[in-house]
Amino acid sequence: GLLASASMDTTIGLWDNRTLKRRSVLRGHKKACFKLAYHPDFHLLLSAACESSALVWNPFCAKNICQLDGHFSPLIGVQAIAGTPCVGGWVRVVSWDA
Repeated sequence: GLLASASMDTTIGLWDNRTLKRRSVLRGHKKACFKLAYHPDFHLLLSAACESSALVWNPFCAKNICQLDGHFSPLIGVQAIAGTPCVGGWVRVVSWDA
């Protein structure tokens, strides 16, 4: 299994949960990354940073799948929500107006 950590240095660390050694580093954010969410149904990792988009990752091959744009201010969180409609057959996205 994997553990994931968000960092102020803009990266996400993926760690082996048995050996506790870092297996890989995900790079894609331009500013500090501080919030992660995992979707167990789709095996996807979502990340939010001090920027206006979230990133969607496949943590098992350490690959950025897509970028979720549309906010005009830095994000303060991200969450995977079960039971929401699928987009593209692999990521569930929820949006609402505040």
